[in-house]
Amino acid sequence: ATLRLLVSLHPRDRRVTLALFTLGRVERERGQHEAAARAFESCGGGLRGDAFAEAASSWAAAGQPARARAAAQRYLAAHPQGVHAEQMRALAGGS
Repeated sequence: ATLRLLVSLHPRDRRVTLALFTLGRVERERGQHEAAARAFESCGGGLRGDAFAEAASSWAAAGQPARARAAAQRYLAAHPQGVHAEQMRALAGGS
């Protein structure tokens, strides 16, 4: 709740990216995979690559393969040799 409040009250604060990423991890731990994926997809800035990978994994866990594939493809487009590339290729269907 505190993270959501921070995001809503201070949407332009530079810490919002980290708050959204943390919120995504909290939601995933709670088994709320769709909420986690949405939080990760809302991240910007320096965490964008990791956030795409986390969103793809969360969409897959939520039983949303098309959305997982789309997020994995966004990751691969930006980071074809990134640390999550092998996992994202699997989610993207071998792309």
